Amino acid sequence: MKSYINQTLWIFLASQNQQALISQPIMSIIGFGARLISAQQVNMDAVNDLQLLREKVAAFCAEAGYFLSPEADNILRDIVRIKETTGDYYCPCQPQRLPETVCVCQPVRNGLVDVLGSCFCNLILARKA
Repeated sequence: MKSYINQTLWIFLASQNQQALISQPIMSIIGFGARLISAQQVNMDAVNDLQLLREKVAAFCAEAGYFLSPEADNILRDIVRIKETTGDYYCPCQPQRLPETVCVCQPVRNGLVDVLGSCFCNLILARKA
């Protein structure tokens, strides 16, 4: 008698670059070439992404003389969620997903924060005068 293990898995479909949370027997889906990742591994990836993004933005702020918003944790989590679906850390306030809109986006690198006092999503704030 065959036994199947039922557990919740994230399946990343290589052909569509989409993800789906499903619960079904592992043996019934192994043959389709999908990469199986446990929910625990997905959570660890999100934590690592959040830490990596925070370090990147904090380094930029330190170099440019800016500081992070008090709401930075929430905004950074939103950006990490965007990465999970789009593949990169795109600004949540930019309508297009282009290399120029990856956080820290090009307008911010070009001085937007000095002009407006913050970036589009209020993640990065200007130094107080």
